[in-house]
Amino acid sequence: MKKLKDLSAFIRVHHRRLELGLLRFPGASTGQIRGMILAEAGLLGLFAALLGMALGFALSLLLIFVVNRQSFGWTIQFHPPGTLLAGALAIIWLVTVLAAWYPARVASGLCPVDAIPEE
Repeated sequence: MKKLKDLSAFIRVHHRRLELGLLRFPGASTGQIRGMILAEAGLLGLFAALLGMALGFALSLLLIFVVNRQSFGWTIQFHPPGTLLAGALAIIWLVTVLAAWYPARVASGLCPVDAIPEE
């Protein structure tokens, strides 16, 4: 199982191997590499969750005020659950960062000499 986890994390980081090696040569520390990957994952998770919530909000308004009224002749009151949405946003962000932790650890352990191909 450990080899499979190592292989999976390696594959996720492999296409950025040259970039990470070039960052390590001038002196980027392992903590900086790990922090960069975790920050990228956190921002990606945050933007994806916000976009999903915005599209879900728009779809719910469309269904409530257009489809229900046109198809059934009635509508309902709209009350977005703010606490539930904030909790979902926090959980999505946390899971995204946790999912990036192991690949970030693998990426920070790359040797800069091995990461840059000889030309």
